[in-house]
Amino acid sequence: MQDLTKVQRKASRLRFGFFFVLSGCVAFAAAGFLLAGCRGTHSGSYGFDNGSEYKDGSGTVHISKMGGDIDVEDAPDGAALNTMGGAIRLKNTASFATVKTMGGNIDIGTAGRAVDATTMGGNIRILAAGDSVHATTMGGNLSVRLVPSAAKARNIDLSTMGGEVELIVPKGLPMDVDIKLAYTKNSWHKPSITEPFGLTHTESSDWDYSHGSPRKYLYATGKVGTGDNRVTINGIGGDVTIVQE
Repeated sequence: MQDLTKVQRKASRLRFGFFFVLSGCVAFAAAGFLLAGCRGTHSGSYGFDNGSEYKDGSGTVHISKMGGDIDVEDAPDGAALNTMGGAIRLKNTASFATVKTMGGNIDIGTAGRAVDATTMGGNIRILAAGDSVHATTMGGNLSVRLVPSAAKARNIDLSTMGGEVELIVPKGLPMDVDIKLAYTKNSWHKPSITEPFGLTHTESSDWDYSHGSPRKYLYATGKVGTGDNRVTINGIGGDVTIVQE
């Protein structure tokens, strides 16, 4: 009988200890959840809330969202915009723009300095870029227009895994151009590279099997003038067009 009582007491202590530990874990998790939400709301760090929106000390607009579109009319001191799923529109910034979406179009009106734009599934359109541009889409078209700038050595890097690329440049812009355009063996359309500068065009002779589907490559390389501005374009399946204005 005494042995049975001891066993019951021991079981009771174990149940109490388990309940205490479990309660502590729940309280700790709840505190962590609340703290993460506060960080997301006030500092822009990702938490469990729906995102954050604020300006830092330099005036840069920061917006991060777990989902949905972002629409900014004017960010004169720069913008850092990020959404997990939605379109991003920035009408004007005299400074830089860093924008990223996991699925949606990106439209930037005017950007005075560097632009870094990335979407996993959508088109990117930049109407007027003053300085450097880095734009990447996994499945969409790219359209970028460069305007005259005081910058002497801009870096333009455009990449799409499944779309067309259009680059509009000021007449007489000195460039060092490197274009690489792939197409697969079963593609219904052989893409083309169109440019007004008389670059050197070549095509690979053998099929490349290292990326799954066999593919060949079209290249266009060369310098325009002194070649001060670096232009790199990579694409798969879509045409590449460079236009002077």
